[in-house]
Amino acid sequence: MELERREALRGEGRLRALSGKQELLERGAFGGFRAVVATHAAVLQPGEVSSVLAMNGFEVRRWSFLGASAHAGAHPHRGRNAQNAGALFLQACAFLRESFPEDRHVRIHPVLRLPPGQAVNLIPASALVETYVRAVDPETVQDTARRLQAAAEGCAAAIGVELRSEPLRGYAPFRADARLQAQLRETVEARGLHFVEEPFSAASSDMGDVSQQKPSIIVGLPGTNGRLHEQEFRVTDERAAYFQSAELLADYLRRLASLPAESLSAPNPTK
Repeated sequence: MELERREALRGEGRLRALSGKQELLERGAFGGFRAVVATHAAVLQPGEVSSVLAMNGFEVRRWSFLGASAHAGAHPHRGRNAQNAGALFLQACAFLRESFPEDRHVRIHPVLRLPPGQAVNLIPASALVETYVRAVDPETVQDTARRLQAAAEGCAAAIGVELRSEPLRGYAPFRADARLQAQLRETVEARGLHFVEEPFSAASSDMGDVSQQKPSIIVGLPGTNGRLHEQEFRVTDERAAYFQSAELLADYLRRLASLPAESLSAPNPTK
């Protein structure tokens, strides 16, 4: 579902959050469970199963640059080019990247958009720049967002356009439960498969929000071409994707059900 559609549903009161698992958390859907196991297609070789120990959190930031339209050929000097301000901001983002500490895993990937139907012979009066601000912890996300805000304000002032900013809630950092991780490794290896433990991913998941409240894990499963979230994503091995993965998960959940409740650690929320 597109973000704009989710925002509309939230405005109508039909949704409380913009992501599926955040919505489930808001509705108390995980309240009666001891742990949460999620699955995801992963970039794997045949016979491999994976799990990631930690992932970035993020927030969404939007900046609207508002200028003035004018005929681009006859009198462009009468306009104030919002696209130029947005493009200058993209360059500022690029220059800022080298200043981000590597151990904070900061990721920004801004996109510049003009209104649909923007005429070529008119100075653009509005432009939108949107990015996720990803990092290993909320403090770094906020610090990075403040630096981007300062850059956006400077670019708007340089071109002489108005700036409006909008933050949107993203995902909390994900942290896998150690006992769930150990049990997954044991299950995978008992079935003669190779377990791949990924220490960290700079991507993000709404399982991050779940992991702040419940012992959680994300199981990476085989059988696809690994083109995650792309139009070219395909199942390449139906037996691995459907049958072997289902058998593995059934075995894993059976083993988890036999664990004493106190063996699962209480989440340590990332502030």
